[in-house]
Amino acid sequence: MNIHEYIENYRYGKDVNYEWPHRFKYYDFEIDFINHIHENRFSIIKKSRQMHATTLLANYVAWQLLHNKNSITIMYMSNMLHMSQRFIELVDKSIKYFTNEIGMPVDEYNSMFRINSRKEINMANGNRVKGLATSKEALRGFTSDLIIFDEAAFINEIDILISSLLPTLSTGGKMIMVSTPNGLDEGFYETWKQSLNEKNTFKRMEIDWTDNPRYDKEWFDKKCRSMNMDERMIEQELWGQFIKPFPKNLRIGLVEPKFSPDAYAIPRKPYIPIDYIKPKLKKVLDNSFKGRLLRIFSFLRRG
Repeated sequence: MNIHEYIENYRYGKDVNYEWPHRFKYYDFEIDFINHIHENRFSIIKKSRQMHATTLLANYVAWQLLHNKNSITIMYMSNMLHMSQRFIELVDKSIKYFTNEIGMPVDEYNSMFRINSRKEINMANGNRVKGLATSKEALRGFTSDLIIFDEAAFINEIDILISSLLPTLSTGGKMIMVSTPNGLDEGFYETWKQSLNEKNTFKRMEIDWTDNPRYDKEWFDKKCRSMNMDERMIEQELWGQFIKPFPKNLRIGLVEPKFSPDAYAIPRKPYIPIDYIKPKLKKVLDNSFKGRLLRIFSFLRRG
């Protein structure tokens, strides 16, 4: 069974548009996501919030554990232990969901595992996944075939971790970095920037909420309001943009500077659909340099 058949027919997770439980619809951006991490040795994905990336990764790992015949070792890393444990739980539930759907007897299911805990799943076929909080000490003695950094921009000293982990990858081993941006961190942002400048071998992919058919204008408007119409936060969290921090010389109590195109660490294409922006935010944009660019772009696109 190939990875796409597995995810389309046996994917485990919660779809925000349906009552639990519900089998996910497998959308094009998710197919592209799986193809990207499966086909590239080093992949980096920049995303907006709530794109179900962790669920996709968990089901991808579950498929690897069930169907890979090469006795692989997978390391999943996040900035907090409970997140890594939650990921292992998702992988376990994906395997359980699959075996239930195909009618596997309980005894046969139980015989699949050597270890099945909150920190590790070790299969009788030799495949294993381990969830770790990020630390060099936790990785001692491990040689990995696949290393996954989830929410990589929030992992402290990830640049040092990557340097120390690359030698532990087996021949042909893979590394995946997935995250919403978090300012200009020294790991995720720097890796993305170096990839743009062709200074590393990471292959880039970016996805935002408009790629996800589960979300619409109403969802976007609610998210903007929940962020108090904070443009910097909207750009980072919903559009997945790298935003520069405020100047260090700003004193507490001063009014924050207005958002401007200079806030982008990496220039972005002006693709925000004007119709998606609530009137309050639209008014701010209309009076800004970016707003003028957007109107020009929208006019040219209509023409």
